Amino acid sequence: MYRGCTGLLPTTAVLVLLATTPCPAQQTDQRIILSLGSDQFVPKAAIEGATGARIQSDFRGLRFLDEVSVIVLADIANGQLPAFLQSSLPEWVGMGGSLLVTGGNSAFGLGGYAGTPIGELLPLRPFERDRTGHGFSPTYIVAPAHPVMAGVTTSTMADFNETSLAGDATLLLEYRGVSKGGASAAGMTGSGKGFSDPGIPGSSAGAGVPGGIGMGGIPNNVIGTINTEGGIQGGGRGIFPLIAERRQGGGTVLAIALDMNATGQWPDRSALILNAVRYLLDQSKLPKR
Repeated sequence: MYRGCTGLLPTTAVLVLLATTPCPAQQTDQRIILSLGSDQFVPKAAIEGATGARIQSDFRGLRFLDEVSVIVLADIANGQLPAFLQSSLPEWVGMGGSLLVTGGNSAFGLGGYAGTPIGELLPLRPFERDRTGHGFSPTYIVAPAHPVMAGVTTSTMADFNETSLAGDATLLLEYRGVSKGGASAAGMTGSGKGFSDPGIPGSSAGAGVPGGIGMGGIPNNVIGTINTEGGIQGGGRGIFPLIAERRQGGGTVLAIALDMNATGQWPDRSALILNAVRYLLDQSKLPKR
């Protein structure tokens, strides 16, 4: 059980009564974003100013879970969540709620989500054997027209959870690991796919086109450190999904495998999160009115 504002939270039903005695009255016209975990990267003032929603980090003042429009699980382990939330979150999403999950050392497989009801919801499926430390390598926007990626320029990344893309998920951002000197105008060598792979949306050549190919075979929406060998400095290998979306029932789940608290040097980090939360609010069907 988990203690709410004045009472104990039951552990069943998504329309779960969050307190056994009355809580302070809520403003019925203001939507609520519940943000749990290590959410230092969330630009709360900017989100509240842009959306009119209220962000809160606990269950105080809530009587029913479906009063919440968006839930953010920011690098928080499955075992740290109240038992009622672990069991009822899938039903809440199915009713129309929007869920955002971000990576880190307490997220995805490292956070114990593999094989759990929440883990099965995610568009990025967690592995039991997971890690976050990788070599810095390019990230590639696969869906540049998606609202979450609007105006966002990506950077080389290294800190993310290793996951697999669910079969019915939409991939937005991908990590393409290369060794030093492994990227060239012909594409990437070793375990990476070529940038001009026709099977990857947005990979057609065209300097200045979002998602296209720029100088030296490097996508225009990637910031990299180019060495004298014409490659990208870094030691990562392999291809991993970083951001993906999945619809579940009436709801939307957006997963970001990146440890967002480790991306403080990324100029567009706040823009990405603002986009993501605004998009999830637009998609959310809760609370029912």
